[in-house]
Formats: sequence, C-alpha cells, structure tokens
Amino acid sequence: MSSRITLVTASAVALAVLSGPTLSAVRQDVTLRYRWTKGETLRYRIVQQSTTTISGTPGMGHMAIDQSNRQVMATVAEEVTPERTTLRQVIESMKMEMNSPMFGASFDSANPDTGANPMNSMLKSVLSPMIGASFTLVMAPTGEVQKVEGLSKLAEKMFQSLPQDPAMAGILDGLKANLSDEAMRSQLAQVFA
Repeated sequence: MSSRITLVTASAVALAVLSGPTLSAVRQDVTLRYRWTKGETLRYRIVQQSTTTISGTPGMGHMAIDQSNRQVMATVAEEVTPERTTLRQVIESMKMEMNSPMFGASFDSANPDTGANPMNSMLKSVLSPMIGASFTLVMAPTGEVQKVEGLSKLAEKMFQSLPQDPAMAGILDGLKANLSDEAMRSQLAQVFA
C-alpha cells in the first residue's frame, strides 16, 4: 500500500512539474510584432471575390455583379525604425473579372489582349497603368497601417484619360472609391493586422 501511495504522490508531483511551465505560459500576455529588415522584399498574392446586388435596375429588378480580383504585390521595406516601417508596395500583376446579366469584362496583365469587348478595353486602359506602379504605406510594428500615400494620385492618372460615359459612371466610381489612399489603408489594415 505504501508503494502505491508513493507512486500516486510521485505521479502528482511529476504532473505538477510538467504542467507548471505550460500553465504559466498560457497566462502570459504576448504581443506579436513585425520585424522588418531594411531592403527586405516580400511578395503577396491577394485574391478578393465579391458579389454586389443592385436593386431597382429598370427591367432587371435585383441584379448581381460577381467580381474577382487577383494581384501580386512586392513589398519592399524602405525605412525601418522602432516606431514604424515605411513600405513601398509595387503592383506586379493584376487580373480582374466582372460578370453580370448585362455585361462581362476581364483584364489580365499577363495576357492584355482585350479582343473586341469594349468593357475589356476600358478595364485595360484603367488598370494597365497600375502594373509596375507603386505607393507607400507606413506601418507600426503591431501591424497598424498608419498611412497610405500615392494610390489616390495613381487613380487620378488612370481615370483622366477615359471618356465620360454615363453608362460606365457607376462602375468607374466604384473603382475610384476602391483605389483611394484611405480605402487602401483600410484594406491593408485588415491584411497586416
């Protein structure tokens, strides 16, 4: 009986010793931080898929627009301090597809031939200037995106050459809204956080 009590006691002590560090590790607060190195380059592949439903379209009722965006961005750490990192984002490639009951359009920077589709030509003229273009963002070590600069100016340049077409106004306004410094800051805040 004494050996059984000794075995149970030894087992309890061993369990306490083994679980002690584990329990204390669980209770510790941990803060994750980015540790960028100046000159470091990372590539991100970003894929977004969405469906937008528009109500009140004459003769259509509710209309769904499916959209898929894929892009590859190189991220270069240009300035690194303990408080923040300045990153340059370079858009290396982009592919966009939009489909609805009324139209379909696509653009692929790897295969920019648009064929005879005027919507494809419009997307090409808008999105082609983005390939190779860059903008900067300032990020805290915790991943908080503090500022984005340069995307709004790029968007202005992209859209200024397009003719004013009332049929395309809604689509172009949506693209412009997504290509602002603030919209990109919000999107990147979700990515880096």
